[in-house]
Amino acid sequence: MFLLIIINLSFIYCLIKNIHKSYKILSGIISIIMDLLFILIINILLENKIDITSVITLYTNSNLLVLLELSTALFVSWILLIIFIPAYHSTNQ
Repeated sequence: MFLLIIINLSFIYCLIKNIHKSYKILSGIISIIMDLLFILIINILLENKIDITSVITLYTNSNLLVLLELSTALFVSWILLIIFIPAYHSTNQ
């Protein structure tokens, strides 16, 4: 739930901030993909009755593992995008 709140707040921040339109669109698309991945992860957890307190059971389901790795990679890429693109544009102006 916490991750979902952070993703949506970051998306709102990118929409409000005065940045380039293509950056806003890219940020919106990534935010929507992250929300969908989060819903898919929750769905797999509920369908397979996976105990989230045990690390071993989280990594035994291959579908869940792929979604976790994909969402982590996408989230890290998005955070780097949020940090470095505005910094790059501010140095070039």
